[in-house]
Amino acid sequence: MFSLNVLIAMLIVAYAAPHPAGETPTATGRVATLALLAGVGIANHHSIVLLAPVGIYGAVRNLAAARRRVLAVFIAIAAFVGGLSPYIYVVWITRSTPLDRGCVRGAARDLAGLLHHFLRAEYGTTRLGVSDAAPETLAQLAHLGGTLLRSGIGPLLLLAIIGWATSRPRWSWRVVVLVLSFVSAGPAFVAQFNLPPRGLSALVVERFHLLPLAIAAVVGSLGFSAVERRLRKRGVINVATALGGLAACTSLVVSGSTYPDTIELYLKNVFAMLPPRAILIASSDDQVGGFEYMQCALDARPDVDVISPHLLLTPWYAARVSARVGFEVVHGEPSPPRASPVLQSSRLVEQLLTSGRPLFITRWFAHGLEQRYASYPIGPVIRVVGDWSAVPSPRTLYDSNVELFNTLTLGPRPPRGSWSAARLADYGRTWTVLARALEETGAPELAADCRERAATFDAR
Repeated sequence: MFSLNVLIAMLIVAYAAPHPAGETPTATGRVATLALLAGVGIANHHSIVLLAPVGIYGAVRNLAAARRRVLAVFIAIAAFVGGLSPYIYVVWITRSTPLDRGCVRGAARDLAGLLHHFLRAEYGTTRLGVSDAAPETLAQLAHLGGTLLRSGIGPLLLLAIIGWATSRPRWSWRVVVLVLSFVSAGPAFVAQFNLPPRGLSALVVERFHLLPLAIAAVVGSLGFSAVERRLRKRGVINVATALGGLAACTSLVVSGSTYPDTIELYLKNVFAMLPPRAILIASSDDQVGGFEYMQCALDARPDVDVISPHLLLTPWYAARVSARVGFEVVHGEPSPPRASPVLQSSRLVEQLLTSGRPLFITRWFAHGLEQRYASYPIGPVIRVVGDWSAVPSPRTLYDSNVELFNTLTLGPRPPRGSWSAARLADYGRTWTVLARALEETGAPELAADCRERAATFDAR
């Protein structure tokens, strides 16, 4: 959705801009296109509204040039409503999909549910995540600045602005609205984020940097064009500008490199090792969404039920999980004086253990659970059992994990601070836990071997 958001934003910029010389577009058609893009953009991602200065500028200019302005307004309204039509699909697919399929998020089965979905009521309409933390304004702005620098757009933008400012520029509304859109989509927007720009949360925040980066590139190109014109007048060939563009593109490619294989292989490895009819409690976004994709799009392991404890705070998800497992699952309930629902994590674990199905977790999702329930590491996950007597000996676990890891396919070592590094650490966690257990039971050689194995899963 973030890549599509940038594409729609750039199309809005293109249709709002003055048309090139020699082109005679229909003003009404451009207004209608801008309205359609606005509707589609909102249906895709709400942050597109931050481009309002550019969109309004383009709409006003073209409406002024339209021969039949009233007709142009009605056509634009129809186009905007048409752009919102994906919400019709949201209602249709929600109503037509059985709960036990587990492939539809939300409860947009009627107008009230659709409005709830549209307003992101579960997160808070103006909040980035479910958190009561206050925004760290300075940290967020510094993080955005770091993204601008790493992408290569920041330095080029600064040079372009300096070059443009020293060329005695004329007043231009198109530059003003672009700068306003950059400020609203960039500094003003990210300053409100309530997720800290650290750890994996930083990766969530950085997805919202794509839109201001795209606008910054457009603003910078205007200044860069002014610099190029000055270089031409002085007889400097265009190699300088070509090298500048090449440097920017190279920086974007390098900074945008990802390591998706590690996560994909992790998802496949976990599903391959789980016994029949297992229940897996997954906590991280990439795990919850990844396993959901594996089951819904690839039809993998339909016998396994993956449960997100955080989503159990929502009524629609609790109903969906209950329909899949065949009993009413413990879910979030209001706990006065707090108005927001609270999940009794220990009750959930007890209930799932009582079901008699094998229970696994990707990590402990509430404080104190690891001391209350018997468990042991197996592969990149943790097996939760009903009694400590069911926990195998450290030597048996060592042999079982050596045998299991020989069957797993592992990806490359990703950089620190990435989603892939977090998943790679799940493999290393098993060997770290076993090293301590073997050390305590008088097997130092095996403990040393476990530490060596754990070190191979450190991110670079």
